[in-house]
Amino acid sequence: MRPGVRVTVRARCPGLGTLTVQAEGAGQPVVLAETVARRIGVTLT
Repeated sequence: MRPGVRVTVRARCPGLGTLTVQAEGAGQPVVLAETVARRIGVTLT
């Protein structure tokens, strides 16, 4: 992931405290801890 890339949230697992996201053009989804995800600025489109 990098600035300007569109990212879609694929899953949220509150019990584990994770989000699975897919960056546009990426082959594999990425699992992020919610504590990390909260630090990422987003714009809804």
